[in-house]
Amino acid sequence: MHGIAMAVALSAAAGVAGAQTIGDLFVEVESNDTLATANFIGTFEADGGAIAIDGFKGIGDVDSFEFALAQNATLVLAQAGAVPISSDTQLQLVDSAGTIIEFDDDDGPGLLSAIVIENLAAGNYFIGISSFPDGGSTSLFDGLDDAGAPLDDEFSYKIGLAANVVPAPGALVLVGLGGIVAGRRRR
Repeated sequence: MHGIAMAVALSAAAGVAGAQTIGDLFVEVESNDTLATANFIGTFEADGGAIAIDGFKGIGDVDSFEFALAQNATLVLAQAGAVPISSDTQLQLVDSAGTIIEFDDDDGPGLLSAIVIENLAAGNYFIGISSFPDGGSTSLFDGLDDAGAPLDDEFSYKIGLAANVVPAPGALVLVGLGGIVAGRRRR
């Protein structure tokens, strides 16, 4: 499943409105170490879409990105790589209240991370990337290990973020009625 998530995240067409992008790529801008200073990468509108994020995590660094969903969506967040490849990365998905929705350490290939969430509600969300053993599922990433020392893992990374927007229930009814009308006309 995670291979599919990776392929979807990397190959989907871009459909993010309001992002400061170079083509289908968002390049990280420091300082984005907290939710308050997160880089805003855009809003996923009715069609959904995808965007790639390019960044570098330094010593004691955390990278945070904010995005918005205009409607409920299935979200795929997959790390496509890290250099050096021995980097042990972690991802967090956080809601606008600062609550950790999902955390991953190594569900992608090797030491890479991936998150898939179905029917995520419309709203603003944050992505955090750090390295092991930062935060995890119980606290927001802060760039520090369990003893309070800065994490010394440095790496370049690529992340794919894709959202397939879930049509509103009323839209599904209209699609169904359209099919009935189209079927009746053919007779």
